[in-house]
Amino acid sequence: MPGDVQIPASALNHPFLVLVFVGAVSVFIIARFGREIIHMMAPLGDWWSQRSIRRLERQGRLEQAAEALNDQRNRLLSVQLAGVSAQLEAVLRQAREDAERHHEEITSLRAQLTATQLQLDEAMKEIAQLRAELATYRGERDR
Repeated sequence: MPGDVQIPASALNHPFLVLVFVGAVSVFIIARFGREIIHMMAPLGDWWSQRSIRRLERQGRLEQAAEALNDQRNRLLSVQLAGVSAQLEAVLRQAREDAERHHEEITSLRAQLTATQLQLDEAMKEIAQLRAELATYRGERDR
């Protein structure tokens, strides 16, 4: 036919024509199967739109768990502190009893020391007297 236009084979491989062909096929698929695709993709859309809700719910559960653990830890620490407090009170009570006992021992020892010092003073006086008598006796005997 004399008026036929021939399209060269190299033109069919042109990127613009490939893009137009892909676009036309995409429009046809969307026009023909659009409703089915939308119904098929609806759960995916719901899942995607609810991701922030799920994140907030998960964060809330984590915060509740952390609060429960914190409360439990606080109770355990309170019990431990009560035990340490009781131990410290027992140690303080024992230290006071020891200090009182040591004070009584020191007072008793001071009294004993005073008595011993008095006895020593009397014994020293007696020794001095005995030496004086011995010196007098020796002096009389030597004459």
